[in-house]
Amino acid sequence: MEPRLIKNFHAEDHRGSFTKVYTDLKYDDIEIIFKESYFSQNKPGVWRGLHFQTPPMDHWKLVTVVQGEILDYVVDIRRSSPTFGLETKFHLVAGKDSLLIPPGYAHGFQSLGESLVLYNVSTIYSPENDNGLSYKYLGKELSLDLNLISSRDLSFTKNIEDVAQ
Repeated sequence: MEPRLIKNFHAEDHRGSFTKVYTDLKYDDIEIIFKESYFSQNKPGVWRGLHFQTPPMDHWKLVTVVQGEILDYVVDIRRSSPTFGLETKFHLVAGKDSLLIPPGYAHGFQSLGESLVLYNVSTIYSPENDNGLSYKYLGKELSLDLNLISSRDLSFTKNIEDVAQ
């Protein structure tokens, strides 16, 4: 399965807006149960990623922008996949779509202003299975301020062969 955009239910009126970002998700007969939720508050230009967890703690991830907008990137790290090494970019805006990412993909994003991003994941965080791929893997397309990248994210390898599953 490939990452996919999910159209969120969204309604607005004179009082504000209402958005449903999660319902029991079932795709291609795969039932997804989320076990943890996180959110990150991000300053303009912040880079987070490209993160993933290795088996057996790899997970589904549902990414939703609650405030602002981001450029979201996923990279297929499944060695046996026909799309191995390919990246896909998504522009996510608050109140619109969510991005469903299956296991076997590294995920990262750049904040396009102040943003609040919600993540739901299907496994409990495991430090032993935590890993990442360098933003440099994405090439020259990214214009990043290194002061807005964590030391952890700066330490990740650029070589996808080092992290392939």
